[in-house]
Amino acid sequence: MTITAAELAAKMQRKKSYVPPNVHYCCSECEGTGFVYQLSREIDFRGKEVEVKRWSNCSNKTKANLISQSGLHDSEYTKTWKDVRDISNTNVAKEAIIETLERGFGWVYLWGEVGTAKTLMLQIAVSEYQKKLKQARYVTMANMTDKIRLAFDETAQNVAIDREITKWSAIKLLAIDEPDRVKQTEFVKQRVFQIIDNRYRTREQGITLMAANVPPDECDPYFASRIGDGRFEVVHLLGQDMRGVQSYG
Repeated sequence: MTITAAELAAKMQRKKSYVPPNVHYCCSECEGTGFVYQLSREIDFRGKEVEVKRWSNCSNKTKANLISQSGLHDSEYTKTWKDVRDISNTNVAKEAIIETLERGFGWVYLWGEVGTAKTLMLQIAVSEYQKKLKQARYVTMANMTDKIRLAFDETAQNVAIDREITKWSAIKLLAIDEPDRVKQTEFVKQRVFQIIDNRYRTREQGITLMAANVPPDECDPYFASRIGDGRFEVVHLLGQDMRGVQSYG
């Protein structure tokens, strides 16, 4: 089958003007379609100038996808650093996290009594990092281990478990809450170790934040060894439980 120059030109122009499925109207904010385009003038194979639409994902769609994967509820996602009360040494913990976020890699381990804003600071870190359209996830250790157990129950166990390990290992910013409060089977403990070890080995490619009630040396030895790396921040929050003085005012 032969094709004329005119037919080839028309075919190429249709390809360049491709409109993603379900797109009926676009603007700088995509009107909910999820796609935006920019017009550009280019020279085609005939040497003629043509107008071309260059499609891309709307940044708002990217943000929505990130939020859905953040592990945060709506009320948690709207928190900012201003919501962290300047009590005792909370500023030390806050600055350690902010510095790590700005650097783009590293570990921070917060520990102290309940109600000292540890969880709040982890959640704010996730929210702030996502505002830069970067992947971040808040999770309790209990929730993460539950997902590993569910993967074990699937028919293709090895594939499902490997997928879970890869997922948690690769998240750009992973904030793990209460790593000290979960009793794990030997099977789950080994898989959690794989995740922590993977993140430690790629420590200059991502951020790992943890919040616990006990110091690192009271955690499992594999945790303590990695948290004790001199390049990481360990902050002991000295305040008392502030939940009792919270109000809606």
